[in-house]
Amino acid sequence: MLCKDCKDFIGNICQKAQDGRLSEMEGDCLFRCMTMLLRDIWGELNFQNGDREEGDQWKL
Repeated sequence: MLCKDCKDFIGNICQKAQDGRLSEMEGDCLFRCMTMLLRDIWGELNFQNGDREEGDQWKL
């Protein structure tokens, strides 16, 4: 679960992206953050299912 500050930050960045006001730096930051979040979620799901071994590298 994300804290309120994280939700507000992500919401602000996403709104700027929808409005076409996202800077290149903000876009890069959003991409990196979402990639890490997806890797964490996907890795945790696979780990719970027993499909992940220590040291596995996930590619998106």
